[in-house]
Amino acid sequence: MKKLFLIILMLSLQATLVFANVSISGKITNKEGKPLTGIEVYLTSTQNTNTYNVLSDKFGNYSCDVEKGKYNINLKIYDYEYSKTWKIKIKKNVKKDFSINSDKFKLYKNVNRA
Repeated sequence: MKKLFLIILMLSLQATLVFANVSISGKITNKEGKPLTGIEVYLTSTQNTNTYNVLSDKFGNYSCDVEKGKYNINLKIYDYEYSKTWKIKIKKNVKKDFSINSDKFKLYKNVNRA
């Protein structure tokens, strides 16, 4: 019985280590260095179907827990998407700041407003 318990414990610890979460955080500002509020940071895994998203706060800060892996990062606000995609490999906690030109947001889906 002790052996079985130890085997189960070791397997669960291995699974925890393999799928350990890390975080990505940073600040989003405009070209003048002013913080941008309400920008959605959208992370899409290039290895599986996982997606994560978080909004920047009133100081332009964001933080999101993700699984280790490779991601594409897009910035969005309402129905607009920033014209650049960043690629990042996350092995440990990462700080990624964005300084963006707000003129480079484009409509990314067909939106019907009544």
